[in-house]
Amino acid sequence: MLTRFLEKFGTPDVLLICGDHVAHKVSASTEQDDPTGSAYAAVKTHIAAVYQIVSEYFPNTIVMPTIGNNDGRYHSMAIDEDDK
Repeated sequence: MLTRFLEKFGTPDVLLICGDHVAHKVSASTEQDDPTGSAYAAVKTHIAAVYQIVSEYFPNTIVMPTIGNNDGRYHSMAIDEDDK
């Protein structure tokens, strides 16, 4: 998809990427569901992987991500101030 985008449109100045970078059921539903923090570590790993790939295709583009309901410590919960 990213290759096709570059072929069709070239390099954009700015790229807005909508949220839900992380697949469903990666983030925990509640704190009790992730006592070791491994689910949250997986969320952060997924987000880092997405932006590693994006940066390979768009190294000179300003990338503006938005956060979706799958992208926080707990599914469908706003990101806590301590996690920003």
